[in-house]
Amino acid sequence: MSILAVDFGSVHTRAVLIDQVDGAYELIGFARTRTTDGYPAYDVKIGLDRVIQQLTASTGRRFVNDTGAIITPEQQDRSGVESFVITASGGRPLRAVIVGLREDGSVAAAKQALSNTYVDVVETLSLEDGRDRDERLNAVLHGYPNIVVITGGVERGASESVMELVQSVKLAVAVMDKRRRPQIVYAGNSKLAPYVTAAFEGIAEVAVAANVRPAANKLDVGPLRAQMTEAFNRFAETRSSGFSDLAALSAGGVQPTARGYSAIASYFARLHDARVIVVDIGSAVSIMSHATPRESQFSIRTDLGVGHNALTLLDTVDPDDLLRWLPFAGAEEALYTHAYNKSLRQGIVPFSLRESFVEHAILRTALQEIAASTGVGRAQAVDLVVLGGASINETGRPGYSIMLALDGLEPAGVTRFLADPYGLTAALGAVAGSRPDAASQVADGNGYAGLGTAISIGGRPRFDKPAVEITVETGDGDKSTVTVNGGHLVRIPVPVGVTAVVRAASSGGGLTSTQSEPAVQG
Repeated sequence: MSILAVDFGSVHTRAVLIDQVDGAYELIGFARTRTTDGYPAYDVKIGLDRVIQQLTASTGRRFVNDTGAIITPEQQDRSGVESFVITASGGRPLRAVIVGLREDGSVAAAKQALSNTYVDVVETLSLEDGRDRDERLNAVLHGYPNIVVITGGVERGASESVMELVQSVKLAVAVMDKRRRPQIVYAGNSKLAPYVTAAFEGIAEVAVAANVRPAANKLDVGPLRAQMTEAFNRFAETRSSGFSDLAALSAGGVQPTARGYSAIASYFARLHDARVIVVDIGSAVSIMSHATPRESQFSIRTDLGVGHNALTLLDTVDPDDLLRWLPFAGAEEALYTHAYNKSLRQGIVPFSLRESFVEHAILRTALQEIAASTGVGRAQAVDLVVLGGASINETGRPGYSIMLALDGLEPAGVTRFLADPYGLTAALGAVAGSRPDAASQVADGNGYAGLGTAISIGGRPRFDKPAVEITVETGDGDKSTVTVNGGHLVRIPVPVGVTAVVRAASSGGGLTSTQSEPAVQG
């Protein structure tokens, strides 16, 4: 049962091949190339062809037939794959207008439903906004939405007021150019669904979801989120040449990349009975899922990125949050110069130490911002962090990647770090619904790379004074003790494959808390 998963990001197109080895699913092959939905190709299929050629060269298997289509199901000669899944996060997100009766009722419910989708909420309309019909019409027109979400009214509740808002939206959509009219999603009082559908007949397509707030004290975001996934699917298919053809080859169509982050975080949290963060700071979009065995929180930030949205990030955050990471004069000018360059050419890499400082200042700040919006506080205990994205995984040294994550997340306690260098999280999220055994076995197997373990001790050290005493004891009896002074870094090597017990304790009153006896593997 082989699985080919392809993810189309803003900068890179990645493909992973998953297959059974001795009865268990493993990562078999990986390929990556530049995404080709922009200039000069404007066709994502070119990027797909390139990663397929790489996989063919590395595995010796044939994946496409003579017409260029993916061979599915898998043939007896091992050509093709049993399942082909597609995920996408590249390009700009959907622009959405939310329409509801009350800001703290149906509008808030819709915002919560859209919080884990690739959506920018550009405008909200409600009976409480104080606008007349003309002002509401202009608000929709000037929002240039790709989708309008209409909510409002509990079951067997308000009807006339909901239809009043629907008429405002109808007038706005009717005067738009037919080529850019938005999709309409209705998730309000179910008895009004036929009337809403009839109102937009011949004007715009209407999709109906179950009421997002069926009662004043009840919230049901699942059906609306499912409709938003379908909307993203259709949006992705029209965004670039080739997406519609590709979607027809996959049973699930084009699925949002972010789906995998919530699934993997929750899986690891339950598996290890731990608090887990899975994060990816991308070029245009940043994603974070924070999970415990009992609950999870999720955030997509379409205004945070290190490439396409580097300039947007600079306009979003406090400048001091960025400048604190730059130890040289003229830092603010360097930030904007770098952000302009990255917004124009997202694939460029730092060519000097100064450029690296600037890029990593943006990365650290993006981590801080998305952690705050996901409900992850500073100095909060985190057991496992999974790092995705080239910006943090391709620093050249695992220890440096961990340090960037520590600066951005500031966890407390003992934290283990894993890397997702293959973009596997997106693939596992896409296959988890149909093949949960494959997703769990690859997640537990060779898909993620161990970076190391960090011990974060609270308190403020005194510079050049003893702060922490580290004792490392390996299984063969070797034991060493090192004192770390405030403001210093100390490297303690542990050979690969060796298990060690590490004890860290405050030393000489330099700190106020202690962590001890985590088991680590070098």
